[in-house]
Amino acid sequence: MPEDDSEIVLYTESRGEEIDILVDSADDAARSFESAGGEVVVQPFDIRIGRCAVVKDPWGNELVLLDNSKGRLVTDEGFNVVGVKKE
Repeated sequence: MPEDDSEIVLYTESRGEEIDILVDSADDAARSFESAGGEVVVQPFDIRIGRCAVVKDPWGNELVLLDNSKGRLVTDEGFNVVGVKKE
């Protein structure tokens, strides 16, 4: 969004709902989440903008933790993703 750091991401394939939380470090956040009683469902892995992990809280809710340590997605005039820009 132009006025702040919020993003809207649209998927074109059927995936169901997903809650993404931007963190400073996906690796650190996953370890903290686990030590607080949560479960790491998918260990941290590389994505285009940085790192990502999937965790589950004690009530069974899955959350996606991601960081943008490699940068932010860049779009063209048609809002198509064309690359990553390191900030």
